[in-house]
Amino acid sequence: MIKTVFARHARVQEDVLPEAPFLRLLLAGAKNISNVRNSFRGIWRLNAFMDDLQETACVCFGINDGEKEWTPQALAAHIDEKKANPAAQKTLVNKRLKQARQHLLDGMVKSVLFLSLPLGIFFCYAFAGGILRTAGLLIAAAPSLVVFWLCVRDVLLYRRLSEKIGAAGERKHDG
Repeated sequence: MIKTVFARHARVQEDVLPEAPFLRLLLAGAKNISNVRNSFRGIWRLNAFMDDLQETACVCFGINDGEKEWTPQALAAHIDEKKANPAAQKTLVNKRLKQARQHLLDGMVKSVLFLSLPLGIFFCYAFAGGILRTAGLLIAAAPSLVVFWLCVRDVLLYRRLSEKIGAAGERKHDG
């Protein structure tokens, strides 16, 4: 399962050995996980892979799980360990959902106050009117829209995970 999910996100097509670190393959030219984490494109791919793996495996990873240099064996063992304790998974996913909702609120307030509002005021006074002012105001709104999109994406991910983990826990409890 890990290899299948990873194949959708990897940018370097190499055989993944069970006992070798593999996350560096998310970014062409990366020698280790630090190279991936120090690149916007790399961190984007790493987060997409970890999110996809969480949904596929019906587990919720901790904050620091994306920072480790995993081997496929170690990551599979970590997933099995997490699945063995559904109560802890429910607690963790609910905590992550609560954090994502708080980030949505905080992110929107901060982006509006510190990015969009000052840019909007600047563009409003910089351009006398017409199409330039409208374009400026649309550009000023862009940072808040990006923050909103990223935060809502996280909220929706953890809501789906919460439902999947809850359903998996009920099946295990019933069976």
